[in-house]
Amino acid sequence: TAPLLLDNRAICAQIDTLLARAGLSQAEVCRRLGIHPTTLNQYRLGRRMRPSMWWMVRLANVCGATIMIHYPSKGVQ
Repeated sequence: TAPLLLDNRAICAQIDTLLARAGLSQAEVCRRLGIHPTTLNQYRLGRRMRPSMWWMVRLANVCGATIMIHYPSKGVQ
């Protein structure tokens, strides 16, 4: 697992990891997402504002992954 941070570089790296592990071409991922390949590349390269959580969940789903939210134990800050 890897934390999805607010750091744009970390988000770009997560997108690349999802794509690499999917075993699908970028063209196929884009087709399944219903987006143009340029849009995906803009996210990958950090040239587009951070993707929404909804978009990341869709991307993860298309790539055969899931996004989890972890709540630390109470009392831990």
